[in-house]
Amino acid sequence: MTVPKKVWSRFSRKEDNIKLCILDAPEERIDQAIDLYIDHFLAEEPFSLASGIKNNEKAKAEYRDFKYHESKELKKLHVMICCKESEDETGLGEIVGVSFSLMTTTESPLVVTLKPKTKELQKLMELWDGMIELFDVLNALKVSKCFEGMGIIVHPDYRGLGIAQEFLRARRLLAKDHEVPITIGWMSSTGTQIAAQREGYETVFEFSFEEFGKKHGVSFENSPKTCKIMRAQAL
Repeated sequence: MTVPKKVWSRFSRKEDNIKLCILDAPEERIDQAIDLYIDHFLAEEPFSLASGIKNNEKAKAEYRDFKYHESKELKKLHVMICCKESEDETGLGEIVGVSFSLMTTTESPLVVTLKPKTKELQKLMELWDGMIELFDVLNALKVSKCFEGMGIIVHPDYRGLGIAQEFLRARRLLAKDHEVPITIGWMSSTGTQIAAQREGYETVFEFSFEEFGKKHGVSFENSPKTCKIMRAQAL
C-alpha cells in the first residue's frame, strides 16, 4: 500500500459526526478521484455543461483518458483528494472531493495541448482556449510561476461542510511548499467563488458568461453572472 506523501488538512464537524482529511492522492486512488470528477464536475460546471460533454459517453471517456494521462502518467497535474477518515489500516475511507492544480511558469505557460476527436470535447477546449486568451495570468500578475486551479468538485452528499474552502487553503499551502508566490483559480461557479472569497482570494479579472457564450456560440446554464479569476498568496 502506497503511503500518502502529504496530508494538507484534517477537519471535522461534530454536528455531522464526520472526520475528513485532504491529502495528495495516492497513485492507487487516482482512478477513483477522476471518476468522481467525471461524474459530477462535467454534469455541473458551467463550461462543461455548455460544451454538451455530459450527453456524449464517448466524449466523457475521451476526457477521462486525458485527465488520467495528465494526472498519473505525465504527473503534470497535482491531485488532492478529500477523504472520510476510517478505522482501517490506511485511515482513508470514501473519496468525497477532488482538486486538480497545475504549476505554470513563463517557460511552461498554461496551454491546451489536447487534440480531441469528439465535437463536445473540441468545444470544451475551444472555451478553455478562449478563457486563456482573455487574461495572461503570469504577465498580468507579474509573476514567473504560479499554481493554477484545474477544477474542484465535492460530492453532492458532502457539500456544506467547508470542503471547497479547505481545498483552496491547501492550494495556498501547496504553493508555499513549492516556493511559488501565488495560486489562482478560474472560478466558474457561485460555490467556488464564495469559498475562495472566504479563504482570502481576491478577484483580479472577471468576464460575463453571457457575452462569452455569444462569442463562442453556446449558452451557459446555472452559472453566476461572471467567471472570476481569483488569486491568493502562498501561506
